[in-house]
Amino acid sequence: MLKAQFHADKYECCGAAHGSPSDNKQRRTNKYREKLSCLIRMADEKAKKIEDLEAEIDDLDDAELQDEENAVDWTKGVVILEDDPSTPALTFRVVLLGCIWAVFYGVSNALFSFRSNFFTIPNALSILLSYPIGVFFAAVLPDVEIAGIKLNPGPFTVKEHALISIIANAAGGLPTGVDNVVGQRWKIFMGDRNINFWNSIQWVLSTQFIGYGVAGLTRRFLIKPAAMLWPSVLPTVALLNSFHEKKEDQENTSSRYTMSRFNFFWIILSFIFIYEWMPLYFAPLLGTISIACWFGNSRTMKILGSSSNGEGTGLLALTFDWSVVSGQVPLATPFWASLNYFGGYAFWTWIVGPIVYYTNPFGVKGGYLSQAQSGWGTANKTTDPFPYINSVDIFDKEGNIVPIQQPLLQPDLTLNQSYYDTSKPFHLSPAFAIAYFTSFINITALFAHVGLWYGKDIYKQAKEAFQQLENTDEDPLNVRMRQYKDVPDWFYIGYLAIFSVVLLISGLFTAFKMKWWATIFAIVLGVVYTIPIGIIQGISGQQMGINVLTEFLIGLIIPGDIIGVMCFKSLGYNLVVQALALSSDLKMGHYMAIGPIYMFIAQSIGTFIGAVCNNAIAIWAEEGLAEQFANNKNQWDPTPSYGTFTNAGGIWGAIGPARFFGPDSPYFSLMSGFIIGIVVPFVPWLCNKLYPSKNWHLFNLPLLTQQNYTAANQAFIVVPFLLNFI
Repeated sequence: MLKAQFHADKYECCGAAHGSPSDNKQRRTNKYREKLSCLIRMADEKAKKIEDLEAEIDDLDDAELQDEENAVDWTKGVVILEDDPSTPALTFRVVLLGCIWAVFYGVSNALFSFRSNFFTIPNALSILLSYPIGVFFAAVLPDVEIAGIKLNPGPFTVKEHALISIIANAAGGLPTGVDNVVGQRWKIFMGDRNINFWNSIQWVLSTQFIGYGVAGLTRRFLIKPAAMLWPSVLPTVALLNSFHEKKEDQENTSSRYTMSRFNFFWIILSFIFIYEWMPLYFAPLLGTISIACWFGNSRTMKILGSSSNGEGTGLLALTFDWSVVSGQVPLATPFWASLNYFGGYAFWTWIVGPIVYYTNPFGVKGGYLSQAQSGWGTANKTTDPFPYINSVDIFDKEGNIVPIQQPLLQPDLTLNQSYYDTSKPFHLSPAFAIAYFTSFINITALFAHVGLWYGKDIYKQAKEAFQQLENTDEDPLNVRMRQYKDVPDWFYIGYLAIFSVVLLISGLFTAFKMKWWATIFAIVLGVVYTIPIGIIQGISGQQMGINVLTEFLIGLIIPGDIIGVMCFKSLGYNLVVQALALSSDLKMGHYMAIGPIYMFIAQSIGTFIGAVCNNAIAIWAEEGLAEQFANNKNQWDPTPSYGTFTNAGGIWGAIGPARFFGPDSPYFSLMSGFIIGIVVPFVPWLCNKLYPSKNWHLFNLPLLTQQNYTAANQAFIVVPFLLNFI
């Protein structure tokens, strides 16, 4: 094609040189010069076309460029580019309302974490109620200054509103460090009464705050690139802007829909408020509908269809409880990400799970079915025949639940070797085994996928960071944010160093025992994984975890030390979680044009209050909720959340990965997941090389293996996917 076009242009260009013969030598020379210039110009144009075609082909390999194009479509109509830097942001009203909400969310969500099907109060509540309160404060507070702080800087602004939601959201998160407090202190788990409020708050606060130093150092990779969309942030941005949109913005004459976003929000909110009473009180059946169980009451139908905690796989089970559906953020997650997540869940839970259950590849004595008929893992083997297909418990060779306390543990919380030798091999439920297998895949797939599709961009941004080059990105949001003072890198480095020292002290001198080198190792591991996990979350809205990786590595190094393993896991895992939480908030500030310094202060206030409240509730709840745990176990049960953490500590800490997944273990084959995670991401990458397309990078193995197969209500997946599809 290019060759034919070249000859056509050559004919046309050379045609300009023909004319009447002339004996004038100079004239002939000029003609030849013109012809030569024309040919050179034509060659340059063809070379440029070839370069453009090559660049277009290269763009098919640049996943970040394609994600950036998608991000423009997603943010259009949600993010407002106009900005006034003089708009009040961090004010007295923000601190007052933010602290009130922080206490409310910290206490409430901590209490709800002890429910059998725990949930958290959505941050939308603080956004909704803060608006009328903020407007009221703007009307009644006096226009005076106290210690240089204005009580009433004027009308309640969208930036104030956003910062209040940031404080509330930071406080509402559940610190992973509290899992250590509950698991080590509570009598139903390990019963270490040496843990009190003061030594535990040091642990919880330091594991919460250390991630912030990492977030600041990775903002060039996770915040500033336009491709890092952070879909979960956009609904909050849209909601905040709807409260503060101007009248001229509401009059959209180019659309047939004349209703403002503000009015539309109130209509939907009213409907949801009325509707949610149905699954909670009047029609609990709507909370979980197990369709497969309608076709029979056999054991097979229960195994496939039941969606209750610890029971079946929830095949095609539905929930119409919006508090469960909204947990998957179906209206904000890109469809390609939702398709990966749903496809992975359906494959591993509905197909692989039953296959493992019926074929018994891990050598359960007599098979899963035989154990199910005698009540495998139940307290009463004669009256409760339901199988444990997705339990989080550990079972001995006879099918008895192994408690993560004595006799498995000795008084010093190390492994009782004689008990282990007489009870082995230990077993997992099919879903729990699959969960570990997919976690192994996920650990290596993260680096393989991100390295193949985003490696060039990471290298470029890292090079600019180390050379301290000025950001030349002309993305409108980046240009707008240059007028706000950024938090310097040295501050984040200092933050990271200070809390590293605090954690070293905590590991050496408190009940949260961890060797000094293990503390440093956990921090380094968290830092290394923050960028690849952050990139996946930035483009898809789904967050990965390194909880299994941390347990696996430290369990190999210090087998038998359950406390050391649990603390290492909390530190490494929570560092990533908190780093990405601040990154998410920084991206929201990026969209809302709020200075990074204000964002950091707001996040720190909320995190501090939330950590104190969560820790206090964790200490109090053992006795304060004892009656509920005993008499209302269907509603109140700490096992699904905190029991999972403690049992995992038993697998990786007391028993150790070498015993549980070593060559002599029935679960040794699961180790192949590490190799699969490295190899499989090359398949779509190579396909893109052979058959270039913009869609190959959307095959995302980390998302396909990022699942929750155990303990949780299994009806959470179908309805969110259908909503996302619609």
